[in-house]
Amino acid sequence: MTTEVPLDTVLSASRLPRWRLVRAIVSAAMLLAAAAALLVASLQRWVWAADLGTFSALVTEDHQSLIEDHLYDFVVPADPWQNVGQAAQLSGVAFLLLAAGALCLTAACASKRWISPGSWLIALAVSIPFGLIGVHGLLSGLSDAPSSLELIASSPLLIVIQLPGIVALAVIAARRSAAWTAAAILLSGATLPGYLVATFMIAPVFAGGTSYDTTRWTETVVAASIALAGIAVAVGVATGHRRFVDRLSAEPRQPTRAPQVSES
Repeated sequence: MTTEVPLDTVLSASRLPRWRLVRAIVSAAMLLAAAAALLVASLQRWVWAADLGTFSALVTEDHQSLIEDHLYDFVVPADPWQNVGQAAQLSGVAFLLLAAGALCLTAACASKRWISPGSWLIALAVSIPFGLIGVHGLLSGLSDAPSSLELIASSPLLIVIQLPGIVALAVIAARRSAAWTAAAILLSGATLPGYLVATFMIAPVFAGGTSYDTTRWTETVVAASIALAGIAVAVGVATGHRRFVDRLSAEPRQPTRAPQVSES
């Protein structure tokens, strides 16, 4: 039989500091919100496009091949480009939330309350490329034209910076939770190489084959990867909390002594 441990005791314990819990919970919330925004953007392209006024011409026998054209890619809009509803704006918000979630996850993995310069470098290497993609998508959607950040957001240099950053994040996350390590690895599904893997290897499994341009449900696969990362962060918080509660509950408690009353 285990005894119940007050929540304040767990939160104040050295193995489960409050600042790490808060950062991890915020990270999970940001990642899940990012996945939801990108999922809605994906549905706008692959499900609702024919119902949007400017896309009534897509209701033809070649509907799928038309909407699979690179013209409608919204994660990193490139000229020539046409937005599908609010897909680019939603994608931009999703990647900005993703950048914030990755930053909070790195902060949660830090050894101390104050993040070290090394952890800051990892956080920036992972988050900045996501943030640039997000800003580019948001600005492009608002102006209905690819923004001036197009070349920067799609630069191979960002890949060279980001992928080692994700590997480093997975390494420092391993000191905290196996679930957080899995979350760091799953973030790679939202990188530009991850997008290519989604469109050529994973999405075809659900779409029934590859497309000459962008395979159906590609962005949905990316959204799923982000959602799984958010779930993994939450699982890491829950399992770490549960293990520590069980350990505290198993420890024998010291008997309390009655206060001595001095005789006058």
